[in-house]
Amino acid sequence: MNLEIKGRKIIVSKISTDWGEETFTFNGRSELLNWAEKYFEKTPLEQTDEEYDRWIRLFKSI
Repeated sequence: MNLEIKGRKIIVSKISTDWGEETFTFNGRSELLNWAEKYFEKTPLEQTDEEYDRWIRLFKSI
């Protein structure tokens, strides 16, 4: 995952073997955090609580 800040815009790029490159553009930090909380939903079969918390902390630090 790559993150780029251009003024108020925050651009997140993700490369996946299934979809290629996905790009998400946000108009501020609050939009980014809302997306991150939904994108990294706690799913017990896919990730642990620690992994989820780590991702959310990382996005909140931006």
